[in-house]
Amino acid sequence: MIPDELVHTTSLVGTEAEVAERVRRFAGAGVDRLIVSPAHVERDQQLHTLQRLAAMAGVDPV
Repeated sequence: MIPDELVHTTSLVGTEAEVAERVRRFAGAGVDRLIVSPAHVERDQQLHTLQRLAAMAGVDPV
């Protein structure tokens, strides 16, 4: 079993507001890139998630 603390520390899971806050905290700590694997099965949902995350991070999605 994976400890809750490890999941919380390394994952972007939660409401959009919670994820945006985590992205801001990572940026504030000097993190300049994330490895992201959307959990959605459908491709359009994966792309939507990546676009929202890019917007939260203030970058232009490729």
